[in-house]
Amino acid sequence: MKKENKKKIALPIVLGVAGLLFLIIICGAIFLVRRIKDGAGDSNDINNKYKSGVSYESEDSYKPEDSYKPEDSYKSEVSYKDETYTNIYNFIKDYEDYLYEQTKVGYEAEDLSESSSGAAANIPAFTDTNVRTEGVIEPDVVKTDGKYIYRTSTDGRTLFTYRVKDGEIEKLSEKKVLEDYYYFKDLCIYGDKIIAFGTYNAPTGNYGLTNDELACSYNPYSKTFITFIDISDKSEPVVEKTIYQSGDYCSSRMMDGVIYTFSLYRVEPDILEQKKLETYIPAVDGEILRPEDLVAYKKSNYNYLVVSSVSADDQSVVDKLAVFGGSFAPYVSENAIYDTIWTWVSNADTTLVKITMDAGKLDFACDGTFPGELLNDYSIDEYEGNLRLVTSYFDDKGERRNALFILDENLDKVSTIKKLAPEETIRSARFMGNIAYFVTYRVQEYFYDPLFAVDLSDPENPKITDYMKLPGFSGYLHPYGENKLLGIGYDTDEETGSMNCVKFSMFDTTDPFDIKEEATCNFRPCQSINVLGDRNSFMYNPADGTFGTGAIISRGTIYYAEKNNDSDDWYTPEKNTHTNDDGVLIQDEGPTLPEDARFNDYGFSYLVMDYDEGKGFTVKLNYDLGKNTSPNELIRSRGIVIGDYIYIVDPHNGVESFDTDNYELVDASR
Repeated sequence: MKKENKKKIALPIVLGVAGLLFLIIICGAIFLVRRIKDGAGDSNDINNKYKSGVSYESEDSYKPEDSYKPEDSYKSEVSYKDETYTNIYNFIKDYEDYLYEQTKVGYEAEDLSESSSGAAANIPAFTDTNVRTEGVIEPDVVKTDGKYIYRTSTDGRTLFTYRVKDGEIEKLSEKKVLEDYYYFKDLCIYGDKIIAFGTYNAPTGNYGLTNDELACSYNPYSKTFITFIDISDKSEPVVEKTIYQSGDYCSSRMMDGVIYTFSLYRVEPDILEQKKLETYIPAVDGEILRPEDLVAYKKSNYNYLVVSSVSADDQSVVDKLAVFGGSFAPYVSENAIYDTIWTWVSNADTTLVKITMDAGKLDFACDGTFPGELLNDYSIDEYEGNLRLVTSYFDDKGERRNALFILDENLDKVSTIKKLAPEETIRSARFMGNIAYFVTYRVQEYFYDPLFAVDLSDPENPKITDYMKLPGFSGYLHPYGENKLLGIGYDTDEETGSMNCVKFSMFDTTDPFDIKEEATCNFRPCQSINVLGDRNSFMYNPADGTFGTGAIISRGTIYYAEKNNDSDDWYTPEKNTHTNDDGVLIQDEGPTLPEDARFNDYGFSYLVMDYDEGKGFTVKLNYDLGKNTSPNELIRSRGIVIGDYIYIVDPHNGVESFDTDNYELVDASR
């Protein structure tokens, strides 16, 4: 009897619980459907960009001493099950599997390395930052408007302001404008604002991992910052606003009041969780990127190129997107952004992505492929609707070759010249209107620098117009005045290929069908020069033809001269000049210094050079930055010509001015 009562009582309870569960399931399903309808967009329509509700809390409330908790700050309004997000997650896992397989077989992957630019049509009152594309502003570590000079400290948090006039220097302010974990990289002047760019290395906090425990040294919580600083009162700069985007800062550009900022966001597998979008989807200004703002390529690595466009007037984000598999050094023309995709597939063609820009609006336009790889953004150039590029690639037999490609606006091939310079690699390139110049070099059997000139006036039928083989190689090419091309690189040993010293070459390009080398200078004491690694460090003054950059100068040269009873200035280019049988002005053909002499003692200098057709290259200024100057301070050294004075700016010494008539020191200020 008791058992029957228990059964009668249990049955209604079971039915009640079942009904309640049924109602919960129905309500949950309705709620989920509504959220999907509200949050999901058409990921196939890349032109349908809109501002999402996907957000995380403002960084304004972040305190450095607090632990960083991404899971608390992101508030997603879109499902991780979206097809685009799922594809990206799977691509990441594929790459993890690939790396694991390569580790098992002991394979070590090979690292893939690094015009319309020309002399300014109007000679400026001051020299500005050397840029890749004329008309596209590039920020730098030092900036001027002709009246004031702005620089940052070595630690990247303090802003210095100087008033300069006729060589006189007055320091107006030295203010720490960034907090700990923030690091200045670049500055840009816009009206009465300084726009600062850099990386915020957020501490990992108690997320469960320390930096040492991560799979690599990359900090997955780092962010790129774009900070607006009011400088209307030069003595008291004030931070107004900061905008963040995921990843480490790479570079930025500015056109027509719109700032385009590029960061490299790397997914960290150790914290990857598919349901937590913040662990593998980048964000810009507090919003996780929507599926329609992403383009993803399978069989690529963990990296995204994150791109944002920001109005310099409104200090607000105009648009944003990211390329999964993108690289950190895009080429930016006046109309578009071009980025290459890294893949772990051996001998695969390189994918090139085109992103159009229109007053800040960003759109994925198309993609294309080409064999090989680009050296840097000087190897690619947009001109009159076409895209020209020079690449190094491996053919079907595994032999290295070089090629020139012309693509149309849809990145379809128009024409090509292949199988150039067997077993050599491209070391520099410069497109100048309808002519392309590029240098190849081979560190094997012979050590010469072939300079090619290609006529591109007929895009469907490009033609090599000239070819000359020279000792060493030029790693940087720069238009010099009218019908001249300056080459900067290294002189090399003809037997071993080892680099002896920095080399300057001047080419006459009046007739692209008959290029002539006018002069070459093997500057023995100069062992390294900044422009080969950073174009922004190069100063060119079209008013008088002088050019400058930071350099490593060997004091061992003087030691060697004294040891051989030679004068201290025996290596000075203008004192060691002769003309060879081809009519080329050769400077400093003295003996190659042994390594114990070259590296016995060296210092960091800012070097200013000049060129004259009759005299060749001349050292105008070899300014020693001081024995306590660090390599990082050398890299950040800059030269600015304002009127009749050149100002040498570096974090160690501050600002020094020199009269450009005699290059004597006029003034200095830390």
